[in-house]
Amino acid sequence: MPRSRKPFAANPEGCAKAAAWFASNSSHPDGIGDWDAKTERLGDAIMNTLACGSAIMFGVTRDGSAVSVTIYTGDDKSRVYVSDSIELDDLTDSINDQALRHLGKREPRQIRVVGE
Repeated sequence: MPRSRKPFAANPEGCAKAAAWFASNSSHPDGIGDWDAKTERLGDAIMNTLACGSAIMFGVTRDGSAVSVTIYTGDDKSRVYVSDSIELDDLTDSINDQALRHLGKREPRQIRVVGE
Protein backbone atom coordinates (compact mmCIF):
# COMPACT_ATOMS: atom_id res chain seq x y z
CA MET A 1 0.00 0.00 0.00
CA PRO A 2 1.62 3.28 -1.04
CA ARG A 3 1.93 5.96 1.57
CA SER A 4 -0.79 8.55 1.19
CA ARG A 5 -0.09 10.79 4.16
CA LYS A 6 2.28 13.70 3.65
CA PRO A 7 5.17 13.94 6.12
CA PHE A 8 5.22 16.66 8.79
CA ALA A 9 7.84 18.62 6.83
CA ALA A 10 5.28 19.46 4.11
CA ASN A 11 3.20 21.34 6.65
CA PRO A 12 4.78 24.05 8.88
CA GLU A 13 2.00 23.70 11.45
CA GLY A 14 2.58 19.94 11.58
CA CYS A 15 6.32 20.52 12.08
CA ALA A 16 5.60 22.82 15.00
CA LYS A 17 3.23 20.27 16.57
CA ALA A 18 5.80 17.49 16.16
CA ALA A 19 8.56 19.62 17.69
CA ALA A 20 6.33 20.53 20.64
CA TRP A 21 5.41 16.88 21.18
CA PHE A 22 9.05 15.71 21.14
CA ALA A 23 9.93 18.46 23.63
CA SER A 24 7.13 17.36 25.99
CA ASN A 25 7.19 14.56 28.53
CA SER A 26 4.80 12.58 26.32
CA SER A 27 7.63 11.68 23.99
CA HIS A 28 9.29 9.56 26.67
CA PRO A 29 7.21 6.39 27.03
CA ASP A 30 7.30 4.98 30.52
CA GLY A 31 8.58 1.47 30.97
CA ILE A 32 9.59 0.50 27.43
CA GLY A 33 13.25 0.80 28.39
CA ASP A 34 12.57 -1.66 31.22
CA TRP A 35 11.05 -4.35 29.01
CA ASP A 36 12.70 -7.75 29.30
CA ALA A 37 12.72 -8.33 25.55
CA LYS A 38 14.96 -11.01 24.08
CA THR A 39 17.42 -8.86 22.11
CA GLU A 40 18.90 -11.82 20.23
CA ARG A 41 15.45 -12.73 18.86
CA LEU A 42 14.84 -9.10 17.95
CA GLY A 43 18.16 -8.89 16.13
CA ASP A 44 17.40 -12.12 14.27
CA ALA A 45 13.98 -10.75 13.26
CA ILE A 46 15.58 -7.61 11.86
CA MET A 47 18.28 -9.47 9.93
CA ASN A 48 15.88 -12.14 8.61
CA THR A 49 13.44 -9.45 7.45
CA LEU A 50 16.25 -7.71 5.58
CA ALA A 51 17.41 -11.03 4.10
CA CYS A 52 13.91 -11.45 2.62
CA GLY A 53 14.26 -8.09 0.86
CA SER A 54 11.82 -6.35 3.19
CA ALA A 55 12.22 -3.45 5.61
CA ILE A 56 11.22 -3.18 9.26
CA MET A 57 10.50 -0.01 11.22
CA PHE A 58 9.93 0.47 14.94
CA GLY A 59 8.18 3.38 16.59
CA VAL A 60 6.40 4.35 19.77
CA THR A 61 2.78 5.44 19.83
CA ARG A 62 2.21 9.07 20.76
CA ASP A 63 0.64 8.14 24.07
CA GLY A 64 3.60 5.86 24.84
CA SER A 65 1.42 2.83 25.52
CA ALA A 66 2.78 0.60 22.75
CA VAL A 67 5.51 0.03 20.21
CA SER A 68 4.50 -0.12 16.57
CA VAL A 69 6.32 -2.55 14.31
CA THR A 70 5.84 -2.05 10.57
CA ILE A 71 7.15 -4.40 7.89
CA TYR A 72 7.40 -3.06 4.35
CA THR A 73 7.44 -5.47 1.41
CA GLY A 74 7.44 -3.60 -1.88
CA ASP A 75 4.42 -1.29 -1.79
CA ASP A 76 2.71 -3.34 0.94
CA LYS A 77 3.00 -2.75 4.64
CA SER A 78 1.89 -4.61 7.71
CA ARG A 79 1.74 -2.88 11.11
CA VAL A 80 1.35 -4.44 14.55
CA TYR A 81 1.20 -2.76 17.96
CA VAL A 82 2.75 -4.49 20.97
CA SER A 83 2.25 -3.34 24.53
CA ASP A 84 4.75 -5.45 26.50
CA SER A 85 7.87 -7.55 26.14
CA ILE A 86 5.93 -10.82 25.93
CA GLU A 87 3.99 -9.57 22.90
CA LEU A 88 7.23 -8.29 21.36
CA ASP A 89 8.91 -11.68 21.84
CA ASP A 90 5.90 -13.45 20.31
CA LEU A 91 5.99 -11.07 17.35
CA THR A 92 9.73 -11.54 16.78
CA ASP A 93 9.28 -15.32 16.90
CA SER A 94 6.51 -15.04 14.30
CA ILE A 95 8.62 -12.76 12.07
CA ASN A 96 11.56 -15.17 12.32
CA ASP A 97 9.38 -18.20 11.47
CA GLN A 98 7.84 -16.48 8.45
CA ALA A 99 11.18 -15.16 7.20
CA LEU A 100 12.97 -18.49 7.59
CA ARG A 101 10.13 -20.30 5.79
CA HIS A 102 10.33 -17.70 3.01
CA LEU A 103 14.07 -18.28 2.75
CA GLY A 104 13.52 -22.07 2.70
CA LYS A 105 15.38 -22.65 5.96
CA ARG A 106 12.54 -23.90 8.15
CA GLU A 107 9.42 -26.00 7.94
CA PRO A 108 6.21 -24.48 9.37
CA ARG A 109 5.82 -25.12 13.10
CA GLN A 110 2.72 -26.57 14.64
CA ILE A 111 1.36 -24.25 17.32
CA ARG A 112 -0.55 -25.89 20.12
CA VAL A 113 -3.26 -24.04 22.06
CA VAL A 114 -3.20 -24.83 25.75
CA GLY A 115 -6.17 -24.48 28.08
CA GLU A 116 -9.08 -24.79 25.67
